[in-house]
Amino acid sequence: MGKQLLKIELDVSFSLLAVSCHLKDYRFAWMLNHSLRTNFFKTTPYISHNTNAEFARYQHQSDSEEIMIFSNKSQEGFLVPKKKQVDYWLLLQKDVDEQDVQQYARLIRQSDFILVVFEENDRKIKEQFVF
Repeated sequence: MGKQLLKIELDVSFSLLAVSCHLKDYRFAWMLNHSLRTNFFKTTPYISHNTNAEFARYQHQSDSEEIMIFSNKSQEGFLVPKKKQVDYWLLLQKDVDEQDVQQYARLIRQSDFILVVFEENDRKIKEQFVF
């Protein structure tokens, strides 16, 4: 009997912003609440399937958008080891278009605490954020 190959196509139709800064996670969420006029709150930590490491996670949800913050660093390692320079990931879902993503990036960059903000388009990295 021949082998059958199962191909799974993951939905990565969300935007992902990478942020580098020197702030602790709660301070970063507080800064975003003021800059973006959001209401981030801390949720249960994200546990990596590969390493069982826990990463801080914050969430903001409204009728038109859902944004999550993931810390890229924990005591056990990195959420995305290829991107060790990234401190936080912002996952933007629902009705967020390219213009909104650029607006968020621009507003985040205006803070004195932020070193770098960029949009991550690498499909392999985005697939790590599919739950």
